Parts: sequence; C-alpha cells; structure tokens
Amino acid sequence: MLPTHASHHVQFLYFYMLSFKNNLVFWFLQHLWSKVIDPNVFIVIRQAAIGYIASLLSRAKYIPLSAVKDMLSQLSAWIHGYISNSDTQTTTCNPRAHTVFYSACQALFYLIAFRHKEIVLNSPKGLVFLQGLNLAKVVTCQLNPLRVCLPAVTQNFASVARHYQLAYCYSVIEHNRRNTIPLVYRDSTGAVITTQQVYLDSFFPFDPYLLTRTKKYIKDFYREYENWLPDEEKGGQVRVGEGEEEDDFIMEHSPSTNAMFTYGSSPGFLQT
Repeated sequence: MLPTHASHHVQFLYFYMLSFKNNLVFWFLQHLWSKVIDPNVFIVIRQAAIGYIASLLSRAKYIPLSAVKDMLSQLSAWIHGYISNSDTQTTTCNPRAHTVFYSACQALFYLIAFRHKEIVLNSPKGLVFLQGLNLAKVVTCQLNPLRVCLPAVTQNFASVARHYQLAYCYSVIEHNRRNTIPLVYRDSTGAVITTQQVYLDSFFPFDPYLLTRTKKYIKDFYREYENWLPDEEKGGQVRVGEGEEEDDFIMEHSPSTNAMFTYGSSPGFLQT
C-alpha cells in the first residue's frame, strides 16, 4: 500500500476494515509511525506513512480523540527534536534535504486545522494541550515549514493558530511571499527546472470519497471538514469556485507538477 503511487479509493478498504476494532486502528497507527521514525526506511515510504496517519486521524470518526492527541504529541516531539538537531547544521529551507520533516510539519498543521474544535471543546485542558505543542517554535524555525507546506493547509492552520493565539503565522507567510528565491533542480527526466516555489505535494489518502455508489459504506464514520471559526478568522483561506463540490480543504488551485517534489496526489484536492 505505502509504495503505491497516488492510489485513489483502494485505500478506503483499510479505512472500512479498521472501523471493526479499535485494536486494529492502534496497531495500524503504530506500524505507520514506526516507518516514519526509522531513518533506514526509504523517504518515499516514510512520507506516505505520514500522509496515512494524518488523513486517517482527521477523517475517521471511530478513532478516539485521545489517539489524535497522542499522535500530535509524538509528531510534535519528533519535529522539535529534528529542529534542535538541524538548527546548528543548516540555515536554509531545503525541501529536498528535509522531505520527511516538512511532511511531518504539514501533517501536524493539517491535523490541528481539522480537529482543533474537538480538542479544545471536548477534552480536558484542550487549549493547554495545543499550547504545549510549542507551535510558534515550529513556525519560526530556520527550516521554515510554512514556505513548503501546501497553501491550503498553511492558510487553514494559520487561521486556527491566530484564533487560539498559538502562533502568528501571517508575518511568516508574508515574509515568504516577499522573499521567494528561484529554485533550480533537475526533474525525473534530467531536465533542468527553475521555479519560484516548491510545495509539498498533497497526499492525504482519505480525502473526500468520490465514488457515489459505494460511499454509503463509509459515510456514517467519515468526517467531513467543518470550519467553525468566526468569519474574521477565515479571510486568508483558499475558496472554491462557484459550482465546485465543496468539502473542506478542497482548493481552487494546486502547485504545478514541476513545483512538486513528492510522489502523491490526493483525490480530495482539485487540480488545474
């Protein structure tokens, strides 16, 4: 499953079967996490494992909130450890050298944007828990994950972070916009590519299920994205155009293929 390039819908068999027993969910998550933290595993596998973790925890209603918080804590701890080890070795944002780190940051941002309401309202000291993740340090570190993460994820996370005063992302986003340095690299064919920006390709495998005839099998335990922040917090988010199917993180645009350096593509994002 993990090595499969940009699979669409087949992975929902796992989503369905995992709903049978909580023990299966916990085993699956720990199996994926063991791939993420193992430096001997191929980067593409580690990156895919992160996408499956974030997407499953965001979408599956049958997973308890405690499991979401546990994974957020593990993600945060790993990210902070990576930052501590990297700050003395690098001063630049290099997506190709830190692919797993940026994927982990995007997963952290995605999960918080998706589940913040339940964490804050339905768990003891939920806001204190989010504050304890020290998101401001992640946002402002020298590796600058907001420069690389998918714009839709960045904007939704920035709105949540501002609402709870967890981190102020907009100054970093604006700085990144004003200080974009062209990146030159070779693509898979060996051609030299020059681009103004490189984004993480979105690979959240359980993004909206689009097969109408079989959707009935998962709809009862599938979570749709719900943005309940006040209107003033939504100003920076990407909007879908009139007539487009709207769930969540669906966005009007996606970075071009040349601006991506990862392998996945999510069916939940509209691409132009």
